[in-house]
Amino acid sequence: MAEIKNKTANNEAIVIPFWSSYYLNIPYRKSGRDFSSIDSWGLIRLIYINSFDIALPSWNNKSDEEKAFDILNSNIYYPVFSVEIGDILIIKISPKDFVFALCLGSNRAICSCKGIDSGIIDYSKEDIASSIIGIYRYKTMVQI
Repeated sequence: MAEIKNKTANNEAIVIPFWSSYYLNIPYRKSGRDFSSIDSWGLIRLIYINSFDIALPSWNNKSDEEKAFDILNSNIYYPVFSVEIGDILIIKISPKDFVFALCLGSNRAICSCKGIDSGIIDYSKEDIASSIIGIYRYKTMVQI
C-alpha cells in the first residue's frame, strides 16, 4: 500500500495511506454523499466504496444518533479494541450528535463535521479520545 510519511512537531513518525489524500477538503453538507459535498457518514461511505469496494448503506434520512445505533446493533460491524486502517470511530460531540471517522493509522482518522471540510484528526488527543464511544470494523473488510 502506498503511504504518506510525515512527522509531528514532536518528531514522531506519521504514516497514513496515500489514498486518504483524495478525500481531503471536501466541503461539508448534511446528507452529502459524493466528492462535491459530504457529511461524516457520507465520507465513510465514499471511502469504503472507492478504496475498499464495499457499498455501505446511505442512511440519508437517518439522524446521526440513529446511524450510531444501527452500527452498534448491527451484525455487519463488530466492536474492536485494536485499531486498524478502515475501522470506524464513533465520536459523540453532543447528546444527540455524532461524528463518524475512518481510521488511517498512526492515531489519525479522516472525518468531516458541520462547518468543517473533511480533514485528518489526531484521535489520541484527550478532547477527542474521551469522546469516542466505540471503534467498529466491517466484518468482511478487504482492501482492493
